[in-house]
Amino acid sequence: MMKAREGYLIGLDIGTTNTKAVAFDPARRRVVAVSAHPTPYSAAEDDHPSEIDPEALWQGVTRTLREVTAASAGPAAAVGIASMAEAGVPLDERGHPLYRIIPWYDVRTEPQLQRVLREHDPIRLFRITGQAPRHVYTLYKILWLREHAPDVFRSLHRWLSISDYVAWRLAGVTATDYSLASRTMFFDQRTRSWSAEMLAIAGLRADQLPDARPAGTIVGTVTAEAAAATGLPVGLPVAIGGHDHLCGAVGAGAIEPGQVVDSIGTAEGMVIPTTAYRDDDLFRQKRICTYAHVLADQYIVQAGMALSGGALSWIADRLFADAPDPVAAALTAAATAPAGAERLLYFPYLGGNGSPIGDENVAGAFIGLRALHERGHLVRAVLEGVAFAVRHSLEVVEQVIGRVPDPIRVIGGGGRSPLWLQIRADVLGRVLLGVEVPEAVALGAALLAGVGAGVFPDVPTAAAAVDRAVTAYEPDPTRHALYDRRFHDSYLQLYPALAPIFATLADEESVILPAAGA
Repeated sequence: MMKAREGYLIGLDIGTTNTKAVAFDPARRRVVAVSAHPTPYSAAEDDHPSEIDPEALWQGVTRTLREVTAASAGPAAAVGIASMAEAGVPLDERGHPLYRIIPWYDVRTEPQLQRVLREHDPIRLFRITGQAPRHVYTLYKILWLREHAPDVFRSLHRWLSISDYVAWRLAGVTATDYSLASRTMFFDQRTRSWSAEMLAIAGLRADQLPDARPAGTIVGTVTAEAAAATGLPVGLPVAIGGHDHLCGAVGAGAIEPGQVVDSIGTAEGMVIPTTAYRDDDLFRQKRICTYAHVLADQYIVQAGMALSGGALSWIADRLFADAPDPVAAALTAAATAPAGAERLLYFPYLGGNGSPIGDENVAGAFIGLRALHERGHLVRAVLEGVAFAVRHSLEVVEQVIGRVPDPIRVIGGGGRSPLWLQIRADVLGRVLLGVEVPEAVALGAALLAGVGAGVFPDVPTAAAAVDRAVTAYEPDPTRHALYDRRFHDSYLQLYPALAPIFATLADEESVILPAAGA
């Protein structure tokens, strides 16, 4: 551990929707400055979803850092970086990006996933990597580039995850942490090193990936060029942080085995620390992952879905587009609808496959829609449907690791809605704690940087150094009884009933009909 510097700790969170930075003052035990800007997307070619220009991403990071630095009095002690996982930047030998960033959720890599599952033993892949079969991982993006952008693949000198790319721009050093390395599908969980077997599937060498180290490791210091761009001081220690949901757990103070943190952003990730690698095949079947934590001596079990808070935003934008804040208007309307949304159910896989449904064809659906339903009923059904999926995942996890204790800590944008937290408490029949810290993921990255920089002796001390406001949500017995019946009698029956329809729709050929009157 390096000699401690005095001053505040800076944490970055490069997320799917926004890039955020915080300044945490250990002396005052709180975040003293926050800055946030939208993560920059631009139109992709060939009808794919939007991509991210690496240079535009860097410019957004520099703007965010300049603002948070200007708002913080005193010197800085270190900066740590967390980010969304699975997305990354291919660099040439001069360190220049070769291609725009393909977002983690982009479905263009679905054919590559299916081919790998046909040609390799899925159980073997899971036992090495701990990653459930989904199209999102770096392995499939590399294979897509190999097939569709062969010049990029041939020129690929180094692949960096988004957090690693920002660290490289700040310090001129390439490194990654174990948690982000895990989300490439190239990382062996037992040896915590790059897997030659997995690299061979992609046609990569280990030296085309960065060194993998524990989260919080200081990998370098801010260069003069980066200092001029960001406002950070030259020589400031730069720490690798890790996967955003896992850093958020540190920010929430949940670091003991069995403590559950539910991180509700655009996507949702439920993180449960464990002391051992749990590669039970039930997890593979149910799309539940198990891999290295940002705490060096732990692993995590992680369940989630692609569009959780994103589903709320989606329906709010469509039903309340004229409101100054569509999400706030949607939540207000949902609060007027009764528990159960007048017998309306929402099957919450709007973003496609997620735990615990192991089906690439799965989609979202409203069931029981009638003329009596208003906008508030639809929004409440979305909130309840996502909560049912969380309960479903948690019950699968507990089949393997045993009952996890209350309370469940909740962070992220979705954790700021008292209505949604109460609905979740009622559906799960468990106590929830809304953890109120500004930007828990960025805070977790700052705390990890503080450990690496010697401000704290270890992660437990760092996590205990934060004053957090928490609000407890106790399940209401009457509503829980209603939701319990709805969960067992209706919700759990939806997927078996809908799966054949999803398969038929996926196989259906598109038919272009002429416009009426043509």
